[in-house]
Amino acid sequence: MVYQEGIFVPLAWNDLRGLSVGVLGVGAEGLETAYRLNKLGIPFQSFTTDSQENLAELLKCQVVITSPGIPKNSAVIRNLVKNNTRVVTGLDLWLHSRDSLENVVLVSGTKGKSTTSALLCELLRAAGKTAFLCGNVGTPPWGREADSLAQEPDFWVVETSSYQAANLTTAAPLVIITSLSADHLTWHGSLQNYYEDKLSICTKYTPCTVIANGDSQELKKYQHLMGSDVRWVSLNDKLASELRPHLNIFGEHNVRNALLAVAALSQLGVKLERQKLYSVLQNFKSLRHRLEVVGSVGAVVFVDDTLSTNCLSTIEGIHAIKGPLALLLGGADRGIDYDSLAKEICDRLEATIVVTMPENGARIAKAITDRLDSANCHIVALFQAVSLSAAVAVSFQYLSGSGGTVLLSPAAPSFGSFRNYKEKSDCFRSCVEELNTANLRV
Repeated sequence: MVYQEGIFVPLAWNDLRGLSVGVLGVGAEGLETAYRLNKLGIPFQSFTTDSQENLAELLKCQVVITSPGIPKNSAVIRNLVKNNTRVVTGLDLWLHSRDSLENVVLVSGTKGKSTTSALLCELLRAAGKTAFLCGNVGTPPWGREADSLAQEPDFWVVETSSYQAANLTTAAPLVIITSLSADHLTWHGSLQNYYEDKLSICTKYTPCTVIANGDSQELKKYQHLMGSDVRWVSLNDKLASELRPHLNIFGEHNVRNALLAVAALSQLGVKLERQKLYSVLQNFKSLRHRLEVVGSVGAVVFVDDTLSTNCLSTIEGIHAIKGPLALLLGGADRGIDYDSLAKEICDRLEATIVVTMPENGARIAKAITDRLDSANCHIVALFQAVSLSAAVAVSFQYLSGSGGTVLLSPAAPSFGSFRNYKEKSDCFRSCVEELNTANLRV
């Protein structure tokens, strides 16, 4: 398509001097971009959204720095490109502004990138190196927090979303790909586009080594998009058996995340004594909203996995929980097929209660219902709740006698019923606190 040809022109921050600049999107990243431009003394105009109302003013800009949430195929972006306006991103500007990219690691994947990024930073620090975790985690490497560092870190570990990857014109010598499955289809336009955008960072820097999840059939299928130097890690590796007993967070997928981080450490030429490696794994805590235990009421444990917004991540969460399970599903509907999730739920060999919530709860429930006649299905109840609080209440009611785990792992984004995943998580935690208070009165 015409608007994809040359849409992102390589520019560094200093190249913006003397040009008319617009900043499109004033979220967290947009504010840090404004900070950088102000520090450089570069005048700019801010635009809140990519609405048609802003188009006339945007077309007056020679360069528009867009935030990741603005789809590259939106009508406004297409018009800017047709007008020969250079459309860039803060991350691309930062990468092109660096004298060297040898100490930059880009970490991407449908799920697992945050944990892998954080774990790699901890391993680097245990080896006596300084490491700065940034990118999609909410801290742009060109922002105020990065500027507050006393000196350049030994390594920059940049969590990179598919939105960010799609808009880059360069990348880094080392890329980690944690997983690949359907997500963000509205933004990318199709599953094929999503896969191509996500994996594009593997071939935007030469030479590039890619460390990837060798247990992912999708990644193996799309290996041709990952360059010529791909190094696979797998749960079948001998190292997995060595690391597993030391890891203090839920799930086999986190064993794999640890393998990816250790492989990256080796590729960077950083040595770490085995006992220090084990110590990092033992002390590493679940990141917030990722299989995070938020409380218990009697024998019922409540786990917040709100950031599981697609089938793959929720499936990993299901695999991580042992014993009776109440699974809370549902959120904004992005048109994703839930058959793979339904199959995993129905194939689970322990007692499972499923509670779906708006807005896509009915679609998820139907996908599960279509498989309920499976001979090995252990689903003991399937409910469609009107709200998260109702879902928590019915889950607790079912598990309070026998005990078990209530897992909030929506397989969908939070917006719609909630402003964002944090608000959804806060609601979940409040429900747990209320149950605890009520339980104390009994």
